[in-house]
Amino acid sequence: MEWYAVHTHVNKEVVSEINLMRQNFITYLPKYKKVITHARRKSTVIRPLFPRYLFVKIDLLKQRWTSINSTLGVNTLISMADHPVKIPYKIINKIKSYDNPEGFTEVYPCSDMRIGDEVNILEGVFSGRKAIFDGLTDDNRVSILFSLLGKELTLSMSSVGVSRY
Repeated sequence: MEWYAVHTHVNKEVVSEINLMRQNFITYLPKYKKVITHARRKSTVIRPLFPRYLFVKIDLLKQRWTSINSTLGVNTLISMADHPVKIPYKIINKIKSYDNPEGFTEVYPCSDMRIGDEVNILEGVFSGRKAIFDGLTDDNRVSILFSLLGKELTLSMSSVGVSRY
C-alpha cells in the first residue's frame, strides 16, 4: 500500500475523507487549529493544512482505486498518464511527526526567523520595504520594527506578510 494525493472540491476535504473511509480507504487529512479574531472576539477553527488536498493509502492491485474520482467531494486523484502519483512515506511521516496528541499539526509561524533578522514586507502599504523581525505577539502575529521618516515604529502583521531575504 502506498500514499497518494487527492484533490478535493473547495472546502470539501472532510466530506471527501468521510466518503473515502466509507469505501474502506485509509485517509490522512492534516489539520491545524487557527485562531480567528473578528469584532474583538477570538474563536478557534479547524482548517486543513493543505487546502483542497488529503492523502489516501491505496493498494493499486487489490482496491478499486478508480472509484475515488467519482467520490462525493473529490475532484480527482492526482495522476500522471492515467496512473496515480505516489507520495513517499518519508513525506507523510514527516508531516505526521508535527501532529500533537490531539491529531492536529503544530504550526509555528516564522520558525526560521530570529529576533533582529532583516525581513521583507510582502503585503500592505509597506510592501517591498525592509524591516527588522522583533518576535511574535500573543496571538501569533509577527512584530516588526520599521523605520519611517526617521522614527522607529513597531508593527504587527500576519506571518504570511513577511519573509526573510
